[in-house]
Amino acid sequence: MRKLPPLNAVRAFEAAARHVSFTKAAKELFVTHGAVSKQVATLEAWLGTTLFNRAQSQLSLTDAGRTFLAAVTPALDRIAVTSMQLLEQTEPTALRISAPPTFTMRWLIPRISAFQRRRGGVEVKPDLLEQDRLSDPQQLKDHTLISYDTEPMAWSEWLPMAGQADMRVAHTLQFEQMYFALQAAAEGLGVVLVPLFLVADDIIAGRLCAPFGLLGARQRRYYANAPLSSQESPVIEGFCEWLLKEGQDTEQSIDQLAQTMGWTISGHAAV
Repeated sequence: MRKLPPLNAVRAFEAAARHVSFTKAAKELFVTHGAVSKQVATLEAWLGTTLFNRAQSQLSLTDAGRTFLAAVTPALDRIAVTSMQLLEQTEPTALRISAPPTFTMRWLIPRISAFQRRRGGVEVKPDLLEQDRLSDPQQLKDHTLISYDTEPMAWSEWLPMAGQADMRVAHTLQFEQMYFALQAAAEGLGVVLVPLFLVADDIIAGRLCAPFGLLGARQRRYYANAPLSSQESPVIEGFCEWLLKEGQDTEQSIDQLAQTMGWTISGHAAV
């Protein structure tokens, strides 16, 4: 059975010995100076020997410290290299990115497919509408399903309604906001669930498609609220009337779209 010293203490010692400084080691390890000093003292107690000469204004390694450092650094390097090699072989399927909204929308999302092409084993479909038209929900297992944190209906809800409760999908993309997810879908990176009224114009223009029509659709309602004190305002009243008319026009557009596409209308919802 191996008799190993406390590995956190070994790591603290190696950083301190390499820098010949407890302060620099603390910065590297994101701990305090006192934490590094305590770990080194723990290691010295375990080994039964002094590893550092601690002068008032200078730190130096003892002969034992130099001997131990010569063995520890290559060992930690080998562990780090082997760990990175294994991580590359078992790379997680989820890559979480945090970036400013405009940068994400205008620069990053259009280039994600280029990143995917560089990763082995990742299937990329830049243009689902033209190259791989979906006709059956079962085909989704071979495609990337795009999700976002504020989605009104999750894939886990929609798939059972489409008769695919046990589906295991190949790839997923997760975004924080709906407009990022929509942009990703427009770039051909996958399939997304969104309220139909938000993309009706894009479907009519051919920029997006709803391959399964209104399958799994559910009714959504929006309301305009104004303070009681402003109800007499002609500006607010006019704006609310305009909103109502625009909403009615949108519903008519969706009805016309559904008739053109041969969809059975069961409510305007996420498709």
